[in-house]
Amino acid sequence: MKELFKAIDEKIRKLIITETEKRSIPTHKTLRKVERTLAKIEKRLAFLEQEFLTNPPNQPNNQTPRKFRIKGQDIIAIRQRFNLSQADFARLIEIDRSTLNRWEHGKVRPNQNSMAKIAEFRTMGKKEFARRMAQAEEAIWK
Repeated sequence: MKELFKAIDEKIRKLIITETEKRSIPTHKTLRKVERTLAKIEKRLAFLEQEFLTNPPNQPNNQTPRKFRIKGQDIIAIRQRFNLSQADFARLIEIDRSTLNRWEHGKVRPNQNSMAKIAEFRTMGKKEFARRMAQAEEAIWK
């Protein structure tokens, strides 16, 4: 009887080992995929670090100026966020109110210089806006 238990115990151990190995194969494959992906990321990071060292962001580079895409709804949203009328916003970006109206209604598109001016307001917070407005008013009254 002892030998029977020993044989059963040995068989169970072998089955456990076999099943464990079968179930770990997908894990090993996934691990290899992750390692390859990590190697690619490390290679890309090394490239970006080298590029950063050769071309620091503080120095002007020879890239083309950034192009902005702004829709009429974006301009309206910016105006509404700062609670400005068309006339006030047009004065801020130094254009005519009717031009701003045409931009907002999609009849014409602003040029890149005007889009750059508008884009500044996209990321500007209300405190920064208030500070700039105070500076503009101060410049007017001097």
